[in-house]
Amino acid sequence: MGPLGFGSAQEARVEPAAVASTNFLATAELVAQRVGDGLLIDIGSTTTDIIPVVAGRPCPLGVTDGDRLAMGELVYTGLTRTDVCTVAHEARFQNRTQRLAAGNFATMADVRRILGELPEDVDQHETADGRGTSLEESLARFARCFGRDRAEARLGDWREAAGAIAEAQMREIHAAIAEVLAATPVPDGAPVIAAGIGAPLIAPLAAEIGRPCRLFGDLVEADDDCRTWATRCAPAVAIALLAG
Repeated sequence: MGPLGFGSAQEARVEPAAVASTNFLATAELVAQRVGDGLLIDIGSTTTDIIPVVAGRPCPLGVTDGDRLAMGELVYTGLTRTDVCTVAHEARFQNRTQRLAAGNFATMADVRRILGELPEDVDQHETADGRGTSLEESLARFARCFGRDRAEARLGDWREAAGAIAEAQMREIHAAIAEVLAATPVPDGAPVIAAGIGAPLIAPLAAEIGRPCRLFGDLVEADDDCRTWATRCAPAVAIALLAG
């Protein structure tokens, strides 16, 4: 599924650019069929897609990763895999702002675990140091971002610092949303459609821009026992429904 629609494997070999990194178009096409106007936001493990839908069709200004990055429709930040030092270069720690160490010491999965916001079943990648995913192991990795050991501060201090990093990530996504809406105005009142493993984080973003928020799993009327995973795996669900 790409800008040329469905095709065979042979056609994909002839037009590889038409299928490379275009799974977001399937989700957007299904959203367009179901709501007509809206803003699709899919926060995955690694990236965030922001796709305007107007008058029953997806309206991305970019299709390749390069163009989408330039337009704000693709943000290389996600719920779990993103390196903390790419989200922020400094953060508050014990009432003082300090610079962070760059070196893949911790990921946003560690940040979300410290904040108690990460469901265990969505974290499917190796940790930055190859060790476990317990709270204490996450704290040890996160402390390295501050050039410190976990024992140098209370859990509350680390949680406050993790909250600042998480807020910085949301600010970046919010800025990209504003950029997309400025370039392709979505009608007032049209909903935000939340998808991806980071879907629970999208409702507050929708509220900030004054729009209602609907989960992708609700939009496609998935069965109750798979509705959460339908939201998390929106592109795969969209392709199945469009092809079927």
